[in-house]
Amino acid sequence: MECRSLTSINIPSSVDYIGAYAFCDCVSLTSITIPSGVTVIEDSVFCGTALTSVTIPDSVTYIGDSAFSGCESLTSVTIPDGVTGIGEWGFLACTSLTSVTIPASVTEMGRGVFCECSSLTDICYGGTKSQWAAIDIVDSDEYSEELNAATIHYVPDTPTVSLSNTSGGVKVSWGKVSGATKYRVYRKTAGATSWTTIKSSTTSTSYTDTTAKSGTTYYYSVRAYSDSYSSGYVTNKSIVRLAQPSVSLTNGSAGVKVSWGAVAGATKYRVYRKAAGASSWTIIKSSTTSTSYTDTAVKSKNGTTYYYAVRAYRGSTYSSYVTNKHIVRLTTPTLSSVTNSASKKMTVKWTAVSGVTGYLVQYSTSSSFSSCTTVKVTGASSVSKVISSLTKGKTYYVRIRTYKTVSGTNYYSGWSSTKSMKISK
Repeated sequence: MECRSLTSINIPSSVDYIGAYAFCDCVSLTSITIPSGVTVIEDSVFCGTALTSVTIPDSVTYIGDSAFSGCESLTSVTIPDGVTGIGEWGFLACTSLTSVTIPASVTEMGRGVFCECSSLTDICYGGTKSQWAAIDIVDSDEYSEELNAATIHYVPDTPTVSLSNTSGGVKVSWGKVSGATKYRVYRKTAGATSWTTIKSSTTSTSYTDTTAKSGTTYYYSVRAYSDSYSSGYVTNKSIVRLAQPSVSLTNGSAGVKVSWGAVAGATKYRVYRKAAGASSWTIIKSSTTSTSYTDTAVKSKNGTTYYYAVRAYRGSTYSSYVTNKHIVRLTTPTLSSVTNSASKKMTVKWTAVSGVTGYLVQYSTSSSFSSCTTVKVTGASSVSKVISSLTKGKTYYVRIRTYKTVSGTNYYSGWSSTKSMKISK
């Protein structure tokens, strides 16, 4: 059929089939409406036309051989979702074609689909790079020079997400996605139906959610972005936020007492120790519901520096832990005697402790030492102290502990047992 003067055509919506070569070589045809019932663009239907653009309906599942070949005025094409294949020479010699959108549903392309499309620069592919690589392209090396030279914009792969509790909050980490230019981080609480964006744009591969509250279960997700494409995202990554326990250390008569604040959401705690210079931690209490633990194993290790850490946990989820909390173990001295040695004086004696900087002697008229006086005695070999200007008839309570100064920091032993003395002279 001769149709060289035909410029446009509106095919009725009732038409569901257009035969092969139907408009081939209609060299003046610039526009056409394809009915939504058409499922196949047959071979050479529009070859050699002057189409500048074309809307392919979503109903189409296959584009036949040479369907748009020689359409030299066609500048861009969007192939709809649902198309599974494009026949050979489908867009041969479309010399003005600069960009093509291809959906992830396409699984095969025939020989030379974009051969001689000399202006083709961009392929916008609706799938990932690995999905593109899986498409069966016939003679992809010999007849696909233009296709291979174009920049292919992929949908980024879905980031792989991991979650961990840190001192500052929940750390969301993900693997770097090839081709991604930025990432977006989302959060929701357990039971919530919608996600909240907590970081709209970052080029990093981690983000710490500092607003997460201890004891609350959160779900996190990350999307990768590349140009106008966004990846999928995982929906099942969750963690219970557990704050890092705050730890304090004190020397006692039985050993080093490790104390920590209760952590909301935690069901148990684990206690660790290592000596100064050691590279690894030793678990000294694998599970406790208490907020303190006394390390009796170091009771006699006077002068040794130890580091301690505590992790809160709930099931298989653990908090982070401090790594710099340390103490010099100092054994508790023995208070030997307290005597009223002279008028308004008492002499306090104790057993020497090696390696210490000195001793603190504390006395008070109150057995609780609510109001007391502390006297410093320097030197590890010192074993006594005379205290003067006491009040006759008063009973004084006395106790003693050691101290050691290391790099400007004082460490103290536990207090000895208390002795009392009434001043009768």
